[in-house]
Amino acid sequence: MSEFNDENAPPMTALMKVQDKSGKIREIGPEVYRESGVFTKAISYCDINEVCYVDIEPEMLEEVIKFSLLFKDEPPYVPIKDSTSGEAPPDDSPGMLFFQDVDHKVKIWQYIRAADYLEHIRMRDYILFHVCKQVRGSSTEKMRWFFDFNDPLDPVALEHKDEKGWDGE
Repeated sequence: MSEFNDENAPPMTALMKVQDKSGKIREIGPEVYRESGVFTKAISYCDINEVCYVDIEPEMLEEVIKFSLLFKDEPPYVPIKDSTSGEAPPDDSPGMLFFQDVDHKVKIWQYIRAADYLEHIRMRDYILFHVCKQVRGSSTEKMRWFFDFNDPLDPVALEHKDEKGWDGE
């Protein structure tokens, strides 16, 4: 690995080799790696012929790639923290629809971990928008169900647990 130098960085048209947890190697293009802080750093610092290992299951890496490709023709993303409007994208936008059918009890945490690990800001922001939309106005018990928490979110319920951990359930 060499010291980062803009003139040594490969062009943003180069393909990057990525290896997931299973050992499968795939090539991704700039429309995918531009979305990830980890990938953009790797492509800037590494030899373009090296394989970049990521500690992500193959199915989740495939999901990250699919999500990234939804935005391949869009300009670089402006994170919500830097946005002037701070408004959520429309419900029918491709990024919001992507998470519509996600099994929240099984996969939402995997998406969150993948977005965090890969420093995929657009994916992280869309997950936040999606989660906020799903739990807005919900009771604490509905939020507990949505996130598959085993402990109650209601502080009063914590004081009155039965043998199963719930008051009255």
